[in-house]
Amino acid sequence: MARALVGNRNGKEYAFRKASLPAFRRICEICMNYGMSSGDASLLRVAPLGGGANHSFVVECDGTKYVVKQTFHTNREILLKRLLFGSESRKMIASMRKAVRRGGGDGLFQKTLYLFECPAFAKNRSCVEIWSVSDFIEGEVLSSLPDKQEYVDRIPVLLAEVARRGVFQTDLHSGNFIVTKDGDLRAIDIRISSSPDLALVYRMAFKCRCFLGRSMPTAGFGIFKKAAAFLGDAAFSLYGMRREFK
Repeated sequence: MARALVGNRNGKEYAFRKASLPAFRRICEICMNYGMSSGDASLLRVAPLGGGANHSFVVECDGTKYVVKQTFHTNREILLKRLLFGSESRKMIASMRKAVRRGGGDGLFQKTLYLFECPAFAKNRSCVEIWSVSDFIEGEVLSSLPDKQEYVDRIPVLLAEVARRGVFQTDLHSGNFIVTKDGDLRAIDIRISSSPDLALVYRMAFKCRCFLGRSMPTAGFGIFKKAAAFLGDAAFSLYGMRREFK
């Protein structure tokens, strides 16, 4: 039976622009019913993620490409985060709006445009299923390039620029960066954690030293973010261990 977002009273949706809701609903429904409907022709590429439970799609709608992802989270995980920090999906969309106002429309990172979450059943247990729609960045994934050191050296500066806009990339591996045809470096798979922003700055600074062997630039940061970055840098100096950036 085909699944539909419209009429799902148990689901919650959050959109960057409300005017785009009908289009994003349709995009997610096409992906939900992949393999079961004639809408499959709209899909350009399907790539499984995470042990077969999660999937990602690249969908073209009215000449624009989007990345669609399906993820599952345990009820306990979602409930605990909501009790402590509120809705993570709501925070994601609000952070994207704030980032664009701060200059995030310059394409430095992949923007999340729509989120839909609903109850589900996967891996023999109840959970929360989340569908996200993000913009698509044309280019080559950094991990696919034979000589990527030039771009790896630019990652700390990119991370700092992204952090100044109020969003963060704390999952440092070469699959989360895109090199455009113009040679520019872009961050994808941006995640908004339930953790406070200062904790994320600390984590980014620590991982820059851990995986890249460089300190994250802090020019333009406020005093508290500079302090968080300094602590992350100092923590690595005290007990960190250098790891390979893959």
